[in-house]
Amino acid sequence: MSGKFWREAASLIMIGHNGVTNKFSGVKPDYELLFLKRSSRSSFMPGAFVFPGGATDVSDFVLDWLDVFKNCGHMKEDLVRQFRNSAPLPEFYANKTPDILLPEVGFRIAALRETFEESELLLSSYMSEDSYKQIDLKKWSKAVRDDPAQFLALFGEFGGCPAIWNLHEWSGWLTPSAMKKRFDTAFYIAFVDGISKAAADGGEISDIQVASPVSILEQWMNGHILLPPPQAYEISRFLQFRDYDKLKEFAVNRGKMGLERWCPVKVMATDGFLTVLPGKRFILNIIVARTHKGKALGKQVKEYMRVRRNFAPLPEFYANKTPDILLPEVGFRIAALRETFEESELLLSSYMSEDSYKQIDLKKWSKAFLALFGEFGGCPAIWNLHEWSGWLTPSAMKKRFDTAFYIAFVDGISKAAADGGEISDIQVASPVSILEQWMNGHILLPPPQAYEISRFLQFRDYDKLKEFAVNRGKMGLERWCPVKVMATDGFLTVLPGDDLYPEDLDHTDDPVLTFKSSMSELRSAAKFLHRGEISSPRDIRFVANIVQKFGHVSPLNFRDVYGESSKM
Repeated sequence: MSGKFWREAASLIMIGHNGVTNKFSGVKPDYELLFLKRSSRSSFMPGAFVFPGGATDVSDFVLDWLDVFKNCGHMKEDLVRQFRNSAPLPEFYANKTPDILLPEVGFRIAALRETFEESELLLSSYMSEDSYKQIDLKKWSKAVRDDPAQFLALFGEFGGCPAIWNLHEWSGWLTPSAMKKRFDTAFYIAFVDGISKAAADGGEISDIQVASPVSILEQWMNGHILLPPPQAYEISRFLQFRDYDKLKEFAVNRGKMGLERWCPVKVMATDGFLTVLPGKRFILNIIVARTHKGKALGKQVKEYMRVRRNFAPLPEFYANKTPDILLPEVGFRIAALRETFEESELLLSSYMSEDSYKQIDLKKWSKAFLALFGEFGGCPAIWNLHEWSGWLTPSAMKKRFDTAFYIAFVDGISKAAADGGEISDIQVASPVSILEQWMNGHILLPPPQAYEISRFLQFRDYDKLKEFAVNRGKMGLERWCPVKVMATDGFLTVLPGDDLYPEDLDHTDDPVLTFKSSMSELRSAAKFLHRGEISSPRDIRFVANIVQKFGHVSPLNFRDVYGESSKM
């Protein structure tokens, strides 16, 4: 169950809801983290402060756990539905055979078991308060430390089950090859009302500290404690959050998107070294080895960090660009703004004075975008554009486009004018209005536009949609190419994640699949659905039960929400 050169492990980042004073700014973050100090005698990271965790055990994956969860009302198929998401599986999940417990459950059990062994903190679900009070935590934590299978026995005796639903996927780290001991570790995050009564095991763990991210990082930067690079990285992520509830909301939602396992690579410099992490052509993230109490290794590192793209894998239309041109994330935004200006005379600019803007003859300048900003100053409003989605035209179409979709928010849309060439008319309308016109046969919408507009039915409030889009845009985007599936009563356009979506397509000549079944029969036979069911060009029903990647939402169906028509 482990790799040839490393052992598999699970770690738990425990967040407690408490108030702690941040002495740097006077702000009071309302949460703390649990840290354990490894014994100086430990063979791995001696003396370092780490999150609870350790190597997995065969007992974490035995099928006997299914009886424990069944007694708590959760069958095997429930666990698959609750914990297996649509994201690509990291190797420590993917390499498991089907004759053991679902790895997403087994690794969570390992994280909870190791936390109990090392700190006597037992996170359980469906256990009565009376049963919990009967447990001698010190006795049982030692029993589990001596024999990991005793963790299963504990729940067999007292009822309930490990609180696997409290653990949300966070990250994955593989120890670099230069280390003698290596672990392929799944990191989870859990939220509790407060962290109390933790006790060091007296063996591998010599001390326990409950502290805010600021406090623990301050101790590290001042040389008072030792933090391994993964812990320093993960704790530094929490500096993005001052509020327990906001951190919890983010972590719960992000945990549904899967996780990526990183293995740091060491890069030597003249005054220290870097540990670089995955990120295509550019350095995605940098942890700086401190030579002067945490001072960074030069201005260039900071600049790299400032302009670096987001954490997600790059879609092909970004990844295939050479480094001798403008950053594609910028170039594609410029293209979207230029096309919008050409087609509608709507110019979105930044850093341009109001007087300069008023001087622009919009109709005249709609064909000279770069020269416009050279003449009047300012620049295209690329910061207003947030990544939304990507669509590749199916191979059956004569003209194909690989298109990045962005979303922008403005105070109001006015003075738009059709270019009189490719664009014959302009309409400013709500998602409900445009979909109603489409469903009633008054206008034509291509499937990608129908899909994207149907997503907006999830939102009735401008500010909430904007907040969602801005935050989601930082997670990256996925490019989809619909594949046509013929049914007896219409056809489907299936999208990635659907059971019918073919694997390993290069999209040069995608197949058209044909079934002697109706669309409803094909729907009933599938477990994972991500498709449009098309009875006519104006009758598309979107069906999606998958977890969308990169924090996105699925479309709603107009008729499901508004019926056959809606009065605006």
